Amino acid sequence: MRQFGLDYDLRLRWYVEGDTAYGALKYIFGEYGVAGVGVINLRGQMSKGKVAAFRSSLREDLDAGVFGQVSIDADRRDTVRVVRQAAEDDVICGQVFVSEPDFEFHNFARPELAEVICRMIRDAKGIEVQLEDRLGLRRGIRKARNGDALLEQAKEALPNHSEVLKKGDEWGRHLMKYAWEHPLWYGKDSSAGNGKGKVDRPIIEAVYVALTVRRSNYLLTREE
Repeated sequence: MRQFGLDYDLRLRWYVEGDTAYGALKYIFGEYGVAGVGVINLRGQMSKGKVAAFRSSLREDLDAGVFGQVSIDADRRDTVRVVRQAAEDDVICGQVFVSEPDFEFHNFARPELAEVICRMIRDAKGIEVQLEDRLGLRRGIRKARNGDALLEQAKEALPNHSEVLKKGDEWGRHLMKYAWEHPLWYGKDSSAGNGKGKVDRPIIEAVYVALTVRRSNYLLTREE
């Protein structure tokens, strides 16, 4: 039944840490009504004293025959350490995706992030960001190296829209919407081409893995 897409039980639990990644995945698996995939937002629960709950959830997945998939940011070293240990202890049956340094800059080139910012302003306030402000935004975010710095510098470049520019579910949803519309890219270091042709954006590749896993044989996968 699973191989023919007729099993609608939970098949994969996808763990993320933070509202941005959570909002991004909920856009795909929530709004599109994809059955069999549950998204769990750990929201910083990987801190000392709360790791046991995460590992307990992973063990429950194993007992229930539910695949586990984890997406984390490389700049959260404590989280990386916890997930690596869980993988070494073989309590994850699924893939781990690490964004370097974080979700935004692992999946989008800087000009693309500027475009997503403009789209979020448009959707929130019903106005288009004018060319002069767009150019100022691109200049303003040139030194950003992670998502937090990106939005802080964007607020400085576009002070009239600062109330819109904040991390969270809505930011993640806009990022994922852009990625879904543009699944192929040249890589985070260039939006104009790298001479190697376009490839799947990392988050899109991870989504494809999740969609494929729904029909996989759990026992065979676990064994091998």
